[in-house]
Amino acid sequence: MSCLACHFSDQVRKNHEDPLRPIYSQAMISSSSSAVSFLIGGSQPQLRWSDRSSIDDKYPNGWPRVAAFLESCDSFSIYRRFGHAHSRLLVTHQCNITDLETQLQYLDKSDDEGGPDTQFRLKTRYHEEGFDTTKRDLEEKLEKELLAYGTLP
Repeated sequence: MSCLACHFSDQVRKNHEDPLRPIYSQAMISSSSSAVSFLIGGSQPQLRWSDRSSIDDKYPNGWPRVAAFLESCDSFSIYRRFGHAHSRLLVTHQCNITDLETQLQYLDKSDDEGGPDTQFRLKTRYHEEGFDTTKRDLEEKLEKELLAYGTLP
């Protein structure tokens, strides 16, 4: 299944024509003074799309014109959400975060069992120069993973 914009872009590349031409030719068009009415497929509600000439005049042929057309009516703004791809990335980030959490818990347990020489690490975020920075490095990796995870829908 291909997206609407890609379909029209392919048509433009093949035929070197107006990217909106397939839309115009596939829809039943009736003109009124400053609007074009589309009745697609006969059973859909009638959609109003204002003045095609303003899009033709303002935007060059290709992706700019396709984007302008898709933006011209709320009913045209339907996009793929790539749910499978997002889910796959989310699961990958979850696994990475879980691994980092496990490693940090192991380091915390080691610090706790190490006596006063390492227990101070459990109570402060500051480390003296020359000390092991493994925990701090893991926390930085965890922060990056959490930020990446949080940006995906």
